[in-house]
Amino acid sequence: MYVKYKSSSKKNIETFEKNFIGKLGEEAVKSRLNQFVTEVDYTIKKGGDNKVDFKLTSGLSISGIQVKTRNGIYDTVKWSISKEEIEENNFLVCMLIE
Repeated sequence: MYVKYKSSSKKNIETFEKNFIGKLGEEAVKSRLNQFVTEVDYTIKKGGDNKVDFKLTSGLSISGIQVKTRNGIYDTVKWSISKEEIEENNFLVCMLIE
């Protein structure tokens, strides 16, 4: 991620911070569910979120698991999910980093 966003422009720094927070959440979920979920393929997620972060490895008919990570104070953080995200995922994991 550093190489991708190493430019010093303010927009790139903000994009890096947002993506870094998202990746922290994904890695936290991956570390807890380890062998039960697929790896996150960062090569296909270059533009950001693909709406599905994980799938179960067991073959159960779970279409997707999405992780949403935000940072801030719990009573001011805003969460949003699109209709497409609801249709493509069976589970939504929301993580807050204060």
